Amino acid sequence: MLVLPNAEVVGFSCPDYVDPKSLSAKFLPFPRFPSGECGSYIICVDGHPRRIGCGDYQVFDDETLSCQDPEHVPSCRK
Repeated sequence: MLVLPNAEVVGFSCPDYVDPKSLSAKFLPFPRFPSGECGSYIICVDGHPRRIGCGDYQVFDDETLSCQDPEHVPSCRK
């Protein structure tokens, strides 16, 4: 996991509530995928968003909530 510079994410609000039965709840802090940026994801730490990079040429898979090789994430193939 790589914390990117300017980790504070402008224009993203952390949710007030996370359904404890959701997949996201199992991977707290709450991950979110920033639109168009497959190589990073957003987590919430103490109510503040942080942008995290996958690194090593991987992309974030919003189905498994993990970083994967691009060939395993069809939505992020370029």
